[in-house]
Amino acid sequence: MQLKKIWKEKNLFYKILLILGFIISITVIVLSFLAILGIYNKGFNLAVFLSGTLMLIQAIENYKINKKLAYYSLIVSVFIFLIFLFYFF
Repeated sequence: MQLKKIWKEKNLFYKILLILGFIISITVIVLSFLAILGIYNKGFNLAVFLSGTLMLIQAIENYKINKKLAYYSLIVSVFIFLIFLFYFF
C-alpha cells in the first residue's frame, strides 16, 4: 500500500526514468547472457553502451537526493562512453 502512495507522489519524468532504467537493466543482462553463450557475439558491445546509459539515468535520478552520488554516476557514465568510443570505433 505504501508503494502505491510513493509511486503516485513521483513525478512523471522520474517514473519514465525508473521504467527505462529497469528495461535497460534487463536488456544488459540478456545481452550479456547471449554473448556468454556465443549466440550473439556483439552483445557485450551493446551491454557496455547500455551500462553507460544506465549510469547516466541513475545520475539524473539521484541528483536531488544525493549530489555526490549523482556526480560519481555521471563521471562513471562518461568514462564508460569514452571507453566505448575509443575501443569500438
